[in-house]
Amino acid sequence: MNLALSENKISLFLFFSLLPSFFYAGNNLLSVSISSILLSIFFLTDKDHLNLKFNNLYKFFLFFLAYLIFQIVPLPLDIIEIISPKLFQLNQVLDLNYFSPLSLNPYLSFKYLLVFFISFCIFLYVPTLVENKQTLHRFVITIISIGLIQTVFGLLIYSSGVTQIGVYQKNFYLNSNTGFFINRNNFAFFLVIIFNLLIFYLNFYQHHVMKKVTQNKFYNLIFSDFIILRVILFIIVLGIILTKSRIGNLALLGSLVTIFLYEWRYKKKITFLIKTILIIFILDIFILSFLFGSEQLVDRYLASSFEGEQTRLSVFLFGLYQFMDFSWFGYGMGNFETIFRLNYLDYQHFYDHVHNDYIEYLGELGVMGTVILGILIFFYCSSVFQLIKLKKLSSEVQCLLLATTVAILIHSCFDFALHMPANIILVSLTYSLGLCALKKDRFKAH
Repeated sequence: MNLALSENKISLFLFFSLLPSFFYAGNNLLSVSISSILLSIFFLTDKDHLNLKFNNLYKFFLFFLAYLIFQIVPLPLDIIEIISPKLFQLNQVLDLNYFSPLSLNPYLSFKYLLVFFISFCIFLYVPTLVENKQTLHRFVITIISIGLIQTVFGLLIYSSGVTQIGVYQKNFYLNSNTGFFINRNNFAFFLVIIFNLLIFYLNFYQHHVMKKVTQNKFYNLIFSDFIILRVILFIIVLGIILTKSRIGNLALLGSLVTIFLYEWRYKKKITFLIKTILIIFILDIFILSFLFGSEQLVDRYLASSFEGEQTRLSVFLFGLYQFMDFSWFGYGMGNFETIFRLNYLDYQHFYDHVHNDYIEYLGELGVMGTVILGILIFFYCSSVFQLIKLKKLSSEVQCLLLATTVAILIHSCFDFALHMPANIILVSLTYSLGLCALKKDRFKAH
C-alpha cells in the first residue's frame, strides 16, 4: 500500500482519517479509535512526509503521550501509596489489594491518549504537507468545509425542530444550534475557531487573488469566489449566534477585536480586513442577532450574577480541592466525572466537567503532567517565534494564531471545550499552521 503517491492523495487520506472524530464531538471511543488506526497506518507507510525540524517539540510531545500511558498502567499499591496517598485510600475502600492505575477510570483516559496521539500526528505531518500557498489553500478550505457541514446540519435541525436523523439523535439543547455536537458551548467554540480560519483565508485570498479580480469588470467581482466565501462566513456567524452560548459569543467578539487590533497595529491604515471586520460587526452580528432573535442570549447575560453562578463557582473550588488531593500525578485525563460521582453520590446536579479547562487539566494531569504540557507549549511557542524571526511565517498566520489563542483564553475560563476530542483536533490543526514555513510561489485560484 503506497500512500505517498501525491500531496493531494495524502491530504485526502488525512482528511478522511480525521473525519470520524468530528461526529458527536469525538466523544465516542470508536470514532477516535478509527482515526487513530488510520493515522497509524499513515505513520507507518509514509515516512517521507515526516517533519523532524522541531525535535524538542516532538520529543516533549512523545514525553506527554508517555505520561498519559503511565497514568493508565496498573502500578503496585506500594508505589501508589507513595506517589498518590489519596488514591491509595480510595483503593483501600474499594478493597483493591494488588495493582491500580493512577487514572480512576483508564477507559476514559485511553480515549484522550488516542486524541492526543492524533494531535501528535497532525503536528508531525501538516508542516510538510502545507509547504506552499497552493497546499495551504486546500488544507484550510478542507477544514472550513467540515465546519460548514456541521453548521448547515445544525441550522437545519434547529429550524425544522427534528430531533433525530438516522443514527443522530438530539436530546439536549433542543432550542439551540449544536451541529453534530451535544453541548452548545462546545459547538460555539468549534465554530469560533472555524470563523478565525475563514477570516484568515479571506485575508489570504484577498492578498493573492482579489488584486487580480478587481482589475476586471464589476460582474467578475460579484460572481467571484470571494462572494462564496463571504456567504460561508455569514452562515458560520449565524451558527454561532444560534448556539445561544454566552461564552461562545464572547469568544467570537474577543477574536474579532484581536484581529482588528492586530491588523491596525501591523498595517496602520484601513485595510480590506479591517473593513471586513466592521461589516461583520454591523451586518452579521447585530443585524442577524436582531432578525433571528437574541432575546434568550441577552436574558442569559442579564441573569448572570454571583448568586446565579454560585453552583458553578463551587464546582471550580471542588476541582481545586481535588487537585490538592491528587496533586502530583492527577486522577487521570477525562476523570472529573468519576471523582465527582465518588464524592457526591446523591448530588442533585451532576457535573461531568469543571466548566474551566485550566482547573480540570490541572486536576487530571497533576503537577508532573502540567509541567510536561507547559514545556511542550513553550517549545511550540519557541518554534513559532523562530519562524517569525526568520520571516518565514506570514502575518496572516500570526494573526490566526493570536485570535485562536484569545478565543481559548476566554472560552476555557468558563467551559470545557478543550475536553472535546473534536475541538482538541481542530485546535491542533489550526496551531500546526504555525509550524509551516511556506515556500514563495504563485497562488492559482480554482
